[in-house]
Amino acid sequence: MAEYNKQQDTSALEACQAQAEEYLNGWKRAQADLINYKKEENKRIQELLKFGNERILLEMIDALDGLETALQHAPPNTDLKWLQGMKQVVAQLRDNLKKHNIERIQSIGKPFDPHLHEAVSEVESHPDESGKVIEELRPGYKLYDKVIRPARVIISN
Repeated sequence: MAEYNKQQDTSALEACQAQAEEYLNGWKRAQADLINYKKEENKRIQELLKFGNERILLEMIDALDGLETALQHAPPNTDLKWLQGMKQVVAQLRDNLKKHNIERIQSIGKPFDPHLHEAVSEVESHPDESGKVIEELRPGYKLYDKVIRPARVIISN
């Protein structure tokens, strides 16, 4: 008859317990990895939803720029009703951009910031005005807190 070996059973049990603990730890790591992946994927999806329409909004901004330029250069004998209609279209475009979290960057009189502005040239000015934006050639815009188009400006030196 086979003799019972308690020591052999104990070591086999310990080996099984160690293996079970190793599997449990691996499972916990896999669970944590899955949770982290889901969080990262959710963040990526939120960013995509937040900034996915950026290109279309930039095209709307270009159209707004064109309409504003047309209004600024309208001949003096332009029909007033036509001008009013154009102003309403410009206001509507601005409102639509605002609804989509587009904000115009305020530049004139502000210190030059390379994150917000693109300096086109510098002009001599009073020493107190040095480094400030004195003229805006093209407005800049932010989508939420992201600059999607820097303002083209002239700065004082």
